[in-house]
Amino acid sequence: MMKLRLFSPIPVCALILASTSVHAQWSGSGEVGAVSARGNSHTDNANAKLDIADQIDDWKHSFYAAGLYGSQDSETSANRWETRWQSDYNITPRLYWFGGLRYERDQFGAFSFQESASTGAGYKFIDNDTTKFAAQLGVGAKRAREQTVVKDESNDVIDRINGDTTTRGLATAGANFEHTLTATTKVIDKLVVEAASDNTFIQNDLALQVAINDKFSLSVGYGVRENTSPAPDSERIDTITTLNLVYKIK
Repeated sequence: MMKLRLFSPIPVCALILASTSVHAQWSGSGEVGAVSARGNSHTDNANAKLDIADQIDDWKHSFYAAGLYGSQDSETSANRWETRWQSDYNITPRLYWFGGLRYERDQFGAFSFQESASTGAGYKFIDNDTTKFAAQLGVGAKRAREQTVVKDESNDVIDRINGDTTTRGLATAGANFEHTLTATTKVIDKLVVEAASDNTFIQNDLALQVAINDKFSLSVGYGVRENTSPAPDSERIDTITTLNLVYKIK
C-alpha cells in the first residue's frame, strides 16, 4: 500500500485532471522513440513523453509525464519516470502566479525518488506567434531519498543501497522557450531548477522539431540532468539523446 509522504502527486494530478475535464480542451504533444541493437551486444532503449496544457479563462493547467527504459544483454540498465503538474493564474496578460508538483522515480539514479511542491510567480517576457519565452521563481518543500547503485567490475548492478530520506525547503526556478525557425521547424528548450540545502537538481531539455504533416513531427532532443550532491559513487550528471516521433494533440 502506498504511504502518504509530503503529498501524493499521482492521485493529486488525477484529481485535478478529473475536476477540469468537463471544460477541458487539452492541447500539446505526445512522443515516443526506441532504439534496438543486435550483434556483439543486445541493447534496447525506449522513451516516451506527454506534454499537454489547458487554458480556462485566466487559468492554465499543464501536465507533463516522461519515462525512460533501457536494457543491455537482457539486463535492465535504465528505468526512470517523472510527472509534473502546474496551475497558473494570470494576474496580468504577462504576469502569473503558479502552484506546481513534481515527482520522479529512478531505479539507477543518485536518488531513488524526489518529490516537490512549490509556488511562486512567473513572467512571459516574449509571447507572440513566433517566439515564446517565460521564466518563473518560487519556493516550496522537497522530499528525497539517496540511493547508491553498486556495480561490479563488468559494470553490472549487484546491489542498491538506500540512504536517508530528507525533507527540505527549496527555491525553484524554471524557464520555457519556444521559437519557430521556419514554417515546419521549431526549437524548444525547458529548464527546471530545484535548490535545497543538501542538493540542487537541474534539468534542461532541448529539442529541434521538424514537421512531417499537420499531426506528426520528428524531434531530435538532448537532455541534461544534474544532482550537485549525489550519494557516494553516484554520477552527478546524466545525459540522454533522443530521436522521437511526435504526435500533435489538439
